[in-house]
Amino acid sequence: MVTNLDRADIDAYVAQRGVALLNWHSDREAMSVVFDAGFENVSARHPDVHFGGVEVTEDPGLTASWGVPGAPELMAYRDGTLVFVCAGALPEPVLEALIDAIWALDMEQVRKGIDGQGGRLVLSMQPAGVSPVELEGAGGEGPGPGRGGKPVTN
Repeated sequence: MVTNLDRADIDAYVAQRGVALLNWHSDREAMSVVFDAGFENVSARHPDVHFGGVEVTEDPGLTASWGVPGAPELMAYRDGTLVFVCAGALPEPVLEALIDAIWALDMEQVRKGIDGQGGRLVLSMQPAGVSPVELEGAGGEGPGPGRGGKPVTN
């Protein structure tokens, strides 16, 4: 089940414990509509994951303040920490693999990377024939309040 979010509840939603996926979507974008269907399907198979959605046309100011350029865009959080960002639609099998990878993260190591005390981690997508999601070292920072001070992104 996907929870519709707005300005009043988005911060608390992504801050909760566990895995939270945030789908920035629009009924006006064909790719977003296709991704929404897959996102809904995957949500039915993962009751242990929080699936949220924000309609980008309903509050453009919120969308802009979170640094979202358009729909679809997926943000993934683990225990309130941003661990993945992807602009564009992901196929259901990739979304499934992403959820598994997020659950497998060593959050102590992720937090060390964010605090500057260790290596940074990134979940990255790989070409066909290679494991679809793997952990590797990375650097860089992303803008926006939803992305935290020093997020781990793709």
